[in-house]
Amino acid sequence: MKRWMAMLLSLFFCVALAQTPEARQTADQAVQGWVQGKYRIQPDQVGNTREVVLRFLRFQQAVPVEKVDIQKGQYVSAQQDKELYVYPLEGNVKGNVLIEVQKDASGWQARSVRTTLQNVGIPSWLKGPAFVWGFTLISVVFLLGMVFPTPIRKGFVHAWKVALRPEYRVWFWTPQVLLYGSFLFGMFSAYQDPELARELQAYLGSTLTSTGIQQFMGAGVMTLATGITLWNFFSGAVLTTFLPGLFFGFPAVLFNLLRFSVLGIGLSPALIPMSSFIPHIPVMVLELQAYIFVASFAVVTLIRMFKEGFGKALKEYPLSLLVAFVFLLLGNWYEAFELLYLIPRS
Repeated sequence: MKRWMAMLLSLFFCVALAQTPEARQTADQAVQGWVQGKYRIQPDQVGNTREVVLRFLRFQQAVPVEKVDIQKGQYVSAQQDKELYVYPLEGNVKGNVLIEVQKDASGWQARSVRTTLQNVGIPSWLKGPAFVWGFTLISVVFLLGMVFPTPIRKGFVHAWKVALRPEYRVWFWTPQVLLYGSFLFGMFSAYQDPELARELQAYLGSTLTSTGIQQFMGAGVMTLATGITLWNFFSGAVLTTFLPGLFFGFPAVLFNLLRFSVLGIGLSPALIPMSSFIPHIPVMVLELQAYIFVASFAVVTLIRMFKEGFGKALKEYPLSLLVAFVFLLLGNWYEAFELLYLIPRS
């Protein structure tokens, strides 16, 4: 371990010497301009839709920051004609501003300004041993409950039986096809415009970092599985799918059509090496099915309200969350292991 640390430190200091004074000056100016609103999209820029989208993805707009101390900025890395700098946010908003500058024929230019906020999504107390072991115990209970005759398996099977009844099949399978199709559409569209796709992927990456998931990465499989599963369940299954589905079913599908297209772009093999993409396929299938089942069941629930009555249909709607939770348990425990041990480290 000491040998590896020594190698990493030596590489860091060797790379750190590669920073360019002109690039640092450009980065300082860029972060100051960002605070002052220099990169906000103006009405006269709306004509070229693609350029507006690229500008929005490269220069995040929505963080209320009054100032950034450029003296606290730090050099991060350099790659070919690009350099990356990080500046801590000051005030009520905690996090960092990442400035990427690039050299062209006219000199150094700001290429992107992105923010990573500190733990705005997943609370850090989820890393506590009591909570992690409690969640692990719940996972074991649910997985054993699927193997043996229990209310968990009974509810899981009943939800599928309801969804696959002949009178509801078309209402169940149509959202499935649409949502999986939107994800695949996003994947293949990344090949058509790789530049836009890469910027979207970088934007999603900074947003994901802001959830605080990285604080779980170094704490082991159990802790990482706890953070990923609970975040995905409450943000992906409950807030953005189950609750919209309460408004007559279809909003759950419509909202996720856009979301899955964006996720498809970010997870496209056009941007991800096959050595990382292939191990992630089981995660994509299981997680997508968790959200898609809830959305599809929301539509089925709407149709059941007309055929079987409001009360009975709505009473069984929460069973979709049981199905989603089981799929997320399987997918996210595997994902935690995958991220820590299967994905090649760059």
